[in-house]
Amino acid sequence: MLALFVLAGSLLDALLTLRHLHQGGSEANSIMHLALTHSQTLFLAVKIGLTGAAVWVLAAHQQWPLALRN
Repeated sequence: MLALFVLAGSLLDALLTLRHLHQGGSEANSIMHLALTHSQTLFLAVKIGLTGAAVWVLAAHQQWPLALRN
């Protein structure tokens, strides 16, 4: 459930970023700025893809002993 929440937050962040850019703002993240120079579709793919990969790694390793330490 938390993984879906993080992915939804990432999608919301991407959509709000595109809205901000449409209103004259700029992208501060150099990787995302580079993706935006190509297309909005690439920007969304990179944004959601990187977040999805990171969430997958965290979810896949949640039972490792180091992750269980408090």
